[in-house]
Amino acid sequence: MNNYIEMAKQAYRVGEQLADQIDREDPSFSKPLGRSLKDQYRLELFSYMLYLIETSKDFSKDRIHFLNEVFGYHYSPEDIEELIGRLKLHDNHFANMIPVIVKGAYRADRAISPSYNGHIDVILPVFQKMGDFAAAYANNGDVLEEVDRKIYNMALVTWIRSQKDKSRAASHTAPVPPMPDLSFPSLDELNPEFPSLTGADSTSANLMSVSKTEPEAKSQEEPKESLEELMAQLNELTGLKSVKDDVTSLTNLLKIRKIRKERNMKDIPVSMHLVFTGNPGTGKTTVARLLAKIYHSLGALSKGQLVEVDRSELVGGYVGQTAIKTQEVTNSALGGVLFIDEAYSLTAGKDKQDFGYEAVDTLLVEMENHRDDLVVIVAGYPEPMKEFLNSNPGLKSRFNKFIFFPDYTPEELFDIFDGMCKKGGYRLSEAAARKAKDIFTDLFEHRDDNFANGRSVRNFFEKVMINQANRLAALEDLSDEQLETLEEQDLPLDFGQSEKEDDPIVQAANAYQASLKELSRLAEQSQSPDHQADTENRTADPGLDEDSASMPDAESLLIEAAQKEELQDVDLQDQKTTAKPIDPSLIDGQPQDQQAPSTQDELPALPKGDEDHA
Repeated sequence: MNNYIEMAKQAYRVGEQLADQIDREDPSFSKPLGRSLKDQYRLELFSYMLYLIETSKDFSKDRIHFLNEVFGYHYSPEDIEELIGRLKLHDNHFANMIPVIVKGAYRADRAISPSYNGHIDVILPVFQKMGDFAAAYANNGDVLEEVDRKIYNMALVTWIRSQKDKSRAASHTAPVPPMPDLSFPSLDELNPEFPSLTGADSTSANLMSVSKTEPEAKSQEEPKESLEELMAQLNELTGLKSVKDDVTSLTNLLKIRKIRKERNMKDIPVSMHLVFTGNPGTGKTTVARLLAKIYHSLGALSKGQLVEVDRSELVGGYVGQTAIKTQEVTNSALGGVLFIDEAYSLTAGKDKQDFGYEAVDTLLVEMENHRDDLVVIVAGYPEPMKEFLNSNPGLKSRFNKFIFFPDYTPEELFDIFDGMCKKGGYRLSEAAARKAKDIFTDLFEHRDDNFANGRSVRNFFEKVMINQANRLAALEDLSDEQLETLEEQDLPLDFGQSEKEDDPIVQAANAYQASLKELSRLAEQSQSPDHQADTENRTADPGLDEDSASMPDAESLLIEAAQKEELQDVDLQDQKTTAKPIDPSLIDGQPQDQQAPSTQDELPALPKGDEDHA
């Protein structure tokens, strides 16, 4: 177990050496702190260790012994528990603060080259491994602490990525000076067999996506399709004439913009962010994928990939996680298109404190930071999407182009089905083709708001294959023609009705409608003369208690519920949380009579410790 303490001490000294070197190379950086960067680093790393203990509530002697040995303090478990109670690191959102030593390492790397990670590769593993070593020494496998370690270290990596993204434009012109001598032992060298409890990848791997040179990135791209090939693929899609016209007009505008730019003419401001509206299964994702490639072929995007997400991939389960998840998603979409399906679910029916609003705010910031190399397409049903765009003024100003995807006509539904059959090696008999057209006509004419278009056709095709298999399974000596042919009897004649009965969304909608009808019936009944007379009789009956006599009718209950909802909306205020810096006087055991600093770069004096260790 002592091996973990020795490795932690070596890791801590690595950070101290780096802090000393940054102070020598750039003494102006730590001057506003009023202390050396090494002292600041000691305070920040120790606060991080306290933050993890606050999560796991691990005040064991082994855990406190680890802290005292590494940092040179003489705390008892009771002292640490009292200290954490006063610091309230989670309440003060410690995880949202970026350590000054990390900022200094990034600044030192940036002074050398936008793609250089030497100083960052030294300091980030210190934070990553120190939590691992502490938990391993105390034999603590607390799941929540492990999650907090992952989130905290991922937040540091995400911050570095965001900073590198901002400076990417200057990376092609800045000269590359000689690399400095960072002769510190790596943490892998300290113990290469040590199993990482966080499961985090190495810092270099995490930053690989932003540190690759341009030739390296290009060498990994897929073969680039021409604009003509992409437009041909778009026009081959079944139906969607209005969608094709809108995409063609947008493509022509970008094409002219590119020509003007090549001739040094005044640039045309074009917003490439889009809103796709329409029912499910109308080809929104397919068109979005083609658009990403079209943008790339015109030079509007550097990569042309499509990243498809929904609410679950953007919104976290607790404070601080949503911003990290959203940043991770947008970083993966840089150079391409971020496609958010059912985007209205981020805000629909939610109060302002819901994490979906935080995802929207983070998304708007990322769209602004990467406006030259990121396109966002939001998609969903028409009416909910209008409410979504009205939920934030920033959404309305950035999304001003709408493309509506209409439902497929019966003829188009049949064409999609026939195409699936041919692609799967099947063919329709004449009778089966006629019957299929009748089924799709009936399905279209009786469609509702949950009509699934192409997805319904896919479900229909799968049922036809199953029916054919059941029919042929009883036969012997099957010919190729029999295996390839779909007959009229293979078609599910009750497809439209059975699909609705099996659909959980339709079932929920039907149950909701039934509840509304029942409430309406009760409300009407409560206002009828017979009901009122009965109520008067029950009130006058001395055998009934007061509660029974004053029982409200259904309409009154609905009004009361609505009033409660309004009161809740008034009480739920949108309170933005800000990370408060740590007051070192608390760690030092001094009374809290000094006013807390307003920013983390103005922290007071470092806590006292073992002078020999320092």
